[in-house]
Amino acid sequence: MIEPLRILIVDDSPEDRTTYKRLLLRANQNEYVFSEVDNGEDALNSLKDERPDCILLDYNLPELDGLEFLVELNKQNNNHIPAIVMLTGEGNEGIAVQAMKNGVQDYLIKAGITGEDLRRAINNAIEKTELKHLLKMREDELKRLAVTDDLTGLYSRRYTMDHLNEEIYRAQRYDTPFCLALIDLDHFKQVNDHHGHLVGDQVLKGFSKILETCTRQLDIVGRYGGEEFLIILPSTTLDQAQQVGQRIRTKACIQKYASNKEKKFHVTCSIGLTEYDIGVIDTDVMIQRTDEALYQAKDEGRNRLCIWADHSAHDTTPNHAYS
Repeated sequence: MIEPLRILIVDDSPEDRTTYKRLLLRANQNEYVFSEVDNGEDALNSLKDERPDCILLDYNLPELDGLEFLVELNKQNNNHIPAIVMLTGEGNEGIAVQAMKNGVQDYLIKAGITGEDLRRAINNAIEKTELKHLLKMREDELKRLAVTDDLTGLYSRRYTMDHLNEEIYRAQRYDTPFCLALIDLDHFKQVNDHHGHLVGDQVLKGFSKILETCTRQLDIVGRYGGEEFLIILPSTTLDQAQQVGQRIRTKACIQKYASNKEKKFHVTCSIGLTEYDIGVIDTDVMIQRTDEALYQAKDEGRNRLCIWADHSAHDTTPNHAYS
């Protein structure tokens, strides 16, 4: 059974409201259900609880006219605005243009209006609105895909690098501290070789969750490529960043992953960390420093954190923390 269309009539004239209902119901009594108000303020309040398929909006409303109503509606309810057909006692091209710019799909003159005019306007308005919503959803999805790594749900490499460039600019201009961590999963090739790529994907997803739980909302956590990850830590000193890094490394040590071939296993990680200073002129310098620190961590046995400072990398992981 097809659900009837929900129509909200916003008009201060009881006679006009009755006319619209009579014209629409003449062809099919079950095609529409109506709610009605006589002013814009009540219409805005009703939309907080109701979601009509279409609004029949009078232009000449008391206190808050049709155009002012549209402005307020866009401010308060911009996520999902219903289809809107504006009706007015006389034609005015300027009003029609403004109405269209503010979200109205059709504009009708009351004089001589027929049921067919109303039905056509309502159906067209609903169709246009649904198409607009679908296009908006598609646009949002494309934007999400452009900044998100498909597998892990973290930020993409491009987005992370763009943000790193912005963070360096901010630090240069405002002298604000920030740190960068480059993280690599240890012996990850062996995971894929021994357990298969599906299990390897589960490890990447699981480790990504660790990164999200160990960082703040303002931090940028991205997949750099393969089993490498970048974390930008704004407004963070080197000591604070070390605490974050060691927390990540510790959680990685205890995180267990399942495989069909044998009992659960864990995958450790190595971390290179650097802090912004005046010697950083661009992203290449920052990445090179974290890469050197990461190389040092892997060269010294993995499952550790090394920092780049004073032109060299130093292991800061406590001896008892290796596993």
